[in-house]
Amino acid sequence: MGEQPFLSKRQKGIVKGYYANRETALTQRLAELVSDIALAAGDEKRLAKLWGGAAEVLAASTFDPARGERIVRSRDLEALARVAPTIKAKEKPRAER
Repeated sequence: MGEQPFLSKRQKGIVKGYYANRETALTQRLAELVSDIALAAGDEKRLAKLWGGAAEVLAASTFDPARGERIVRSRDLEALARVAPTIKAKEKPRAER
């Protein structure tokens, strides 16, 4: 993102807060997905959507992509639940100068 002169001071604070809390948001989102997946047992359409969301969250984190893909492909809810509190957000994108 870099320095954006078109953002007001308040907007810059919002963007800064978003990136400061991104890791917590990813952890929370993955924990919610684990709960939703457990509750959606039997509804294949909903499960497919929820597992897709879990794959997106894992891709947005620094978690090993191959391991994340393996967990999602095998639909291993227990492994996903163990991973949820340990994920870290990827670094804030840097603007090219």
